[in-house]
Amino acid sequence: MNNNSSTSNSANNTKTNLSEYKIIMIDNFDSFTYNLVNQLKTFVNDVQIYRNDTSIEKIATVCENENNKVMLVISPGPGSPKTAGNVLELLKLLKGKYPILGVCLGHQAIVESYGGTVGHAREVVHGKSHQLDITSNGETLFAGITPFYAARYHSLAATTMPENLDVLAFCEEEVMMVQEAKDKVIGLQFHPESILTPNGSELIKRILTNLIS
Repeated sequence: MNNNSSTSNSANNTKTNLSEYKIIMIDNFDSFTYNLVNQLKTFVNDVQIYRNDTSIEKIATVCENENNKVMLVISPGPGSPKTAGNVLELLKLLKGKYPILGVCLGHQAIVESYGGTVGHAREVVHGKSHQLDITSNGETLFAGITPFYAARYHSLAATTMPENLDVLAFCEEEVMMVQEAKDKVIGLQFHPESILTPNGSELIKRILTNLIS
């Protein structure tokens, strides 16, 4: 009973710290977007959704009006970063100004925005849970929640990595998680909102806290 109470208090404290922030979700026309939104709302009070064809100027203005208390989340979606509306241009403009989390296609867009490349994955994976290999750079975020199993739904993956992105996790030699700590940017190739990622919510809580620290 005491353990449950402690866990509940910890979650409430995290939400209090994050509640000052608004999340701007860039929706890449994906069926997983609202599952991810529901997960994020566990930790923040406000998630606003804009499609990836929304003008860059509008998104930038929305962010500026939040007095720096805003995070961007780039959703999963079909296609590649180059076909994802204004996402690459948005990242070019806003990375380093606001914390950013990218999931699946959003992760791939982050890789490309820093100069990496995205191409065909070694294996097409749809709806499978795989154990991640955590690097030394990822040990802090994954402390106490390993082995970590993650849901994978992707046919594309990072094929070359830019030097300024740290890899936090791999799976079968595919890059699964990246970070640019100075810019406060994190990308996840896997789906933290899926039931096939049992500790996904705990990881998201840690990521959001890390991004605003």
